Amino acid sequence: MFRARSGKITPSSAAGLARFRARPVTIGTIGGGDIKTIAKRWPTATTVAVGIIAGLSSGFLGIGGGVFLVPALVFLIGLPEHEAHATSVTTIVPTTLVSALIYAGNKLVNLNLAWQLAVGGVVGGYIGARLMNRCPPLLLRRAYAVFIAAISLKMLLGS
Repeated sequence: MFRARSGKITPSSAAGLARFRARPVTIGTIGGGDIKTIAKRWPTATTVAVGIIAGLSSGFLGIGGGVFLVPALVFLIGLPEHEAHATSVTTIVPTTLVSALIYAGNKLVNLNLAWQLAVGGVVGGYIGARLMNRCPPLLLRRAYAVFIAAISLKMLLGS
């Protein structure tokens, strides 16, 4: 509560209290600043933190990190849709290579299946990258959101 030095509420301290309470509370505030402000203040630290979270999601959940990375690059770092998708894809090789080596060391990788998937992935990646270049940003954002929502629902409700 705002109080004058005497300990009594004065008209000016009451006005300060009203201004304080009138500020909207935002989800995602840290230390008095919103996440975007912090990201602008410490861009390298923010980018490394985003990479760490993407790597954790890749290694732990096996999702390549893009599920987290694309929204973080768009909404936190401020990249345009197309650049966020392309940047996310570019980080896949080093991120997944580290995870794959650990999985292989633990004998969890089916190499025969992995090579077949990789061949299909290369063809699909080529076609997908060409299509993305023709896709308007809003359509790209909505298609990504629908895909993530559909997969999420399937995992939550499906068997």
